[in-house]
Amino acid sequence: MSFSDSARLKIVMMTLVMESFMYAALFVFLLFNFWRIMIKQMKIKLIPLTVFYVSASVILAARIADCVCFALYYKQGLNSESEAYHMGLRAAIVANYFNIIMGLFQIASIIELFLVLGQIRQAAKNDEDEARPPSLLPIFVCYGMATLLSVVVFGSLVYFLKNYDHSKVISTVSFLIFCIMTVLLTVVTILMAIRLYLLSRANVRVTDGRKALIKYYLVFTCGYIVMVVVTAL
Repeated sequence: MSFSDSARLKIVMMTLVMESFMYAALFVFLLFNFWRIMIKQMKIKLIPLTVFYVSASVILAARIADCVCFALYYKQGLNSESEAYHMGLRAAIVANYFNIIMGLFQIASIIELFLVLGQIRQAAKNDEDEARPPSLLPIFVCYGMATLLSVVVFGSLVYFLKNYDHSKVISTVSFLIFCIMTVLLTVVTILMAIRLYLLSRANVRVTDGRKALIKYYLVFTCGYIVMVVVTAL
């Protein structure tokens, strides 16, 4: 092994170790937030939040396993037949597909907030003191579709893990789904931002809690776009 190859190997190993520690730190922070928000504030019954924390936990655990496995793969001399290599790829697949499940429920949550903002705007037009809650039917349909598609995605994940030989198909399918998810997230986030802008133009007050949610959704959508770009590269 030449000096350049040795130096490259050290850089890769250091990067993987740093990634592992970063994901581990995020995992600890996630558990802290889960205790602070879901347990202490008794929000465990909120399905979107529960799905978010469960998905995020699986994603971070899979990313840590992915980094550890690929560190072993590089340490073993880049043997593509090694168990560490294939375990690392499986962990990456699990993380990708749970990212998709998380994204589906985020889309449903954004649509719910979009409908709530619409009711606030309608109440302001009618000079009502308090906005009426939005119709439950579209919210039920959104979360129902998110749940149904999540079951399909999870079933696809189980199938791909059992039929692991089709690795190229798996990566292609997950990338295409990521692209579709990014487009949907971008569209619903833009619609939500437009509705929020119209409310601000009409001098309609939006509660701080909803403003925090809007910022969170914007960050989530931007993160999804970055993830797709990185995957494409």
